[in-house]
Amino acid sequence: MKVVLDTNVLISGLLSSHSVPGRIVQGWRKNHFVLVLCEFQWNEVIRVLHYPKIRNILKWDEAQINEYACLLGERC
Repeated sequence: MKVVLDTNVLISGLLSSHSVPGRIVQGWRKNHFVLVLCEFQWNEVIRVLHYPKIRNILKWDEAQINEYACLLGERC
């Protein structure tokens, strides 16, 4: 199954793993479905991950953001 998720769902899923968006992101990570993103949305997700508020909540540094960006690029 192929699924397109809004950027807000992807980011919210990272911020709260026990929320509905969090369970959706976990489903993607466990290969329950194939996530489909266009290049514009991929860039938007990466841009949002660089917001100071998001970085502070996730406690991700540049390397972790880049790792997640690669994961999205490879699996979507």
